[in-house]
Amino acid sequence: MRNPIDAWRRGGTAAADAAAAAYQRRVAMQFLARPPRRLAVALVLQTLFGGVLQQMGWLFFGFGMIFVWVFAAQAEIAWSLRAGALGETQARVLGTVDTRASINDTPVYGTRYRFSVGGRDFEAVSYATGRRLGTGQTATVEYSLARPQMSRIRGMRSTMFGPMVLIVLVFPAIGLAFVLGAVPGRLRELHLLRHGLPAHGRLIEKSPTNTRINDRTVYRLRFEYRTRDGRTGQAQARSHEPEELEDEAQEAVLYDPHDLGRAVVFDGMAGKPRVGRDGKLHASAAAAAARLVLPLATLVGHGGWAWLRFLA
Repeated sequence: MRNPIDAWRRGGTAAADAAAAAYQRRVAMQFLARPPRRLAVALVLQTLFGGVLQQMGWLFFGFGMIFVWVFAAQAEIAWSLRAGALGETQARVLGTVDTRASINDTPVYGTRYRFSVGGRDFEAVSYATGRRLGTGQTATVEYSLARPQMSRIRGMRSTMFGPMVLIVLVFPAIGLAFVLGAVPGRLRELHLLRHGLPAHGRLIEKSPTNTRINDRTVYRLRFEYRTRDGRTGQAQARSHEPEELEDEAQEAVLYDPHDLGRAVVFDGMAGKPRVGRDGKLHASAAAAAARLVLPLATLVGHGGWAWLRFLA
């Protein structure tokens, strides 16, 4: 049979290009450069930040951090950590602050007050849910002996919310778990792209998992492959679009000759690599840039906010 790659290299017709693409999917690994291979920056970035679950992780993390700044950053945790030994004195209430916040539909009120310690005057605001003091009233204030500016009216909070609001940390924690959990797999893929040997795998098992993406079940697919020296190994892949890994009788696999348990299905890789006419691995620069949008927006946005809030 005539090799369609030859027609592709000579710039043939659209039909020849389509035939070449189909041929490449079946035997691309035969044209793959020998290891160690140089990996394009786009391929490295696409591999590190690609994958639906990792992108969802960045989305959860970035969106969840908004609630951290709005709520958790105003939770009363610094008081118990930094206040130390306390003193008490009397304060005069100056007025009520409308926080426009509520907990379980009950308004959170701020009470502004002034007190004196060692001849110095201090003003502060204490917060309570559903409770406020009238202007001119006297209130007992607890203050830090080491930092008198840290104070609160007894029975109230020094910040708008109590420790229970820290539950919002669950959302960014889930996102971060997705992101960090993908790192070992991504590093393994990069290692195999650089050093792995090619083989072809036959699907031997397909089973559903408890995970769903876009209302589609994520399946675990297991492939059996044979190495150049006749050994047998297995490679696993997970996908909510398993048809992409079932469209050929055999799927291309990259494996570690020193550890046959380290193998990956080529079409299931996060970087979506392709073998070029030069035998080198390539990836779409536009796709790599798109995968960086969420991580960069998250890191720059929240990092900039943290700098402005705590360091500027």
